Amino acid sequence: GLYDWSHAMVLAGYQVVREGDYFYYRSPTGSRMWKTVAAGDPLIGKTVWIFKNSWGLSFGDQGYVYVETDISNFGWTHAVKTPVESLVQDYTVECVDNDGDGYFWWGLGPKPLSCNCPDDPDGDDSNPDLGPLDEYGNCTILNNGLPAVANFSVSDNLITEGESVTFTDLSKNYPTSRLWLFEGGSPDTSTLNNPVVTYNSPGTFGVKLIVSNSYGGDTLYLPDYINVTEYTPAYCESHGSANEEWIANVTIGSQSVTSGSSGAAGYEDFTSKIFSLERGRSYDILLEPGFNPISKSEYWSVWIDLNGDLDFNDPGEQLFSASKNSSAVSGTISVPDGLPVDTRLRVSMSSSGLQSPCAIFDGGEVEDFTVSLIEAVPQLPVADFSASPLIAAPGEPVSFTDLSTGDPDSWEWFLNGGDPAVSNLQNPLVTYNSPGTYDVQLTVSNSEGSGSVTRQGYITVKEEIIPDLYCVPVAVNSLSDWISKVEIGTALVNSSYGDGYSLWPSLTELIPGNTYPVSLSPYNARNKNFWRVWIDFNRDGDFNDSDETLVIGNNKKGELTTSISIPAYASGVTRMRVMMCTGNAPSACNDNFSGEVEDYDVSFSGSVSIFKSGRTEGSFAEGDYGYKIYPNPAGKTLFLQLDKIG
Repeated sequence: GLYDWSHAMVLAGYQVVREGDYFYYRSPTGSRMWKTVAAGDPLIGKTVWIFKNSWGLSFGDQGYVYVETDISNFGWTHAVKTPVESLVQDYTVECVDNDGDGYFWWGLGPKPLSCNCPDDPDGDDSNPDLGPLDEYGNCTILNNGLPAVANFSVSDNLITEGESVTFTDLSKNYPTSRLWLFEGGSPDTSTLNNPVVTYNSPGTFGVKLIVSNSYGGDTLYLPDYINVTEYTPAYCESHGSANEEWIANVTIGSQSVTSGSSGAAGYEDFTSKIFSLERGRSYDILLEPGFNPISKSEYWSVWIDLNGDLDFNDPGEQLFSASKNSSAVSGTISVPDGLPVDTRLRVSMSSSGLQSPCAIFDGGEVEDFTVSLIEAVPQLPVADFSASPLIAAPGEPVSFTDLSTGDPDSWEWFLNGGDPAVSNLQNPLVTYNSPGTYDVQLTVSNSEGSGSVTRQGYITVKEEIIPDLYCVPVAVNSLSDWISKVEIGTALVNSSYGDGYSLWPSLTELIPGNTYPVSLSPYNARNKNFWRVWIDFNRDGDFNDSDETLVIGNNKKGELTTSISIPAYASGVTRMRVMMCTGNAPSACNDNFSGEVEDYDVSFSGSVSIFKSGRTEGSFAEGDYGYKIYPNPAGKTLFLQLDKIG
């Protein structure tokens, strides 16, 4: 027994731990687990004591446990001490670990699985010919004077290169030594009972086993016994179950394959059907499911083995995915540039989430196609472009985006009235400093030729640009509660009565990059109101863009105080909307609710107002005078606006 484990056990042996050992282990803290001794483990070189527990074969390693503990932890013994002497016959049994396996064992159940030793009883281990005691207390004779006879079996003798074979020694008459020789194997020799050998090259290989005991030895050689075939890589298997849901159609660009259900197989091999795709191009993709009896939400994935290495594991080989759709899904796949190759396209549809390319799953189907990735065919380019904004203030930059097709490699822009007026960039940034309407021409070229497009009056430059496209909320009831105060720093201070909807007549100037305190008050401070403030920064006539909601206040009683930050990219003149709604959260175009909507025209020109007072010399008379300078920053033109000239 051990002091820290008060339990009766049989001390069966010991083991000095080596790297690579694998056994059922009990640590000094009392925890028990299977353990593999890795390189650098501090347990290497220590002694572990091998106990046979009384809890049966289901405990540990067929009843055995390897205990790390100091000898001082041994408290008592409940065992027969050797030598054992017979009181009836002149007979003595001396237990010696003659075979060096670390066990003194008389056949009381099997040895541990981790024991790399003969599964033979030791008996009087000082004599390898003696086995366990018989019913009369005599050691049985093991070999009966017979030499060892070599024999063995294998787990498999027809394998693929890189696979392993387990050899099992079946030799008779209790050999005490053995030597294996493995042609073409790794390792090529072994003295273990049941070695595991890996064959890394194709071919046929012989195996030799040499065994011996004290009465003699034997050799068994089987030439060409292990047959190793060459490894042929192949795509991994993947399938679902298509009894109720399946892939009905796959369309890439103008190429399409329609199919029915593959039933319980959940897989269709359509590698006889070829999708021809050009490297470096993008294609529209449409995936359609089929159902019986009802539709389900499906998850889609599309892979192409871009480098032809017979897997879909390389970066970028999953070209498309879509989640939880009960009808057709569409999108775009982009085929990277690279070398031409005929390879595999895999489409997976599953009702149980996005799958890996080698998954086996329930509910859905997998289809494989051949895809021929070819070099891009040069095309005559077709010029096209867009710009933002189309209506700009003087000095405001306009961003042009090339939308041309046919892979052009050169661009020539003619930007009437712009700065610059000519550009060879693909996506130029242009400033228009004078009001007016301006033409834009783009010519694109590649090795096949050129294409051109001209848009007359495409860019409009105005002093103040306020789109007239804004929705006007109707049937807004301001009888019981309305917006009584709107304050944005000192830039806007407005007190009003309920008008349902109103547009503030003056221009509010806000500086890009600044943060302003905001105060919003209702007429009835007891009501719970929902507040919103929007600014149409890109001046597209709506408040739907992600950066245009500046204030959100829900179920607020009385005054709402907060702040807003004006982005540095804000420019020009646009619209701000302040909305108060009683009862629920509003959208910018809500109709028929209780509350109020107030619109304000705001400017982000960055103009500077400077006011002077007192008597001045020259052309200014006595009194107050002021002027504005804009835009800021300015291009080639700077505007000076005077209040009056004296």
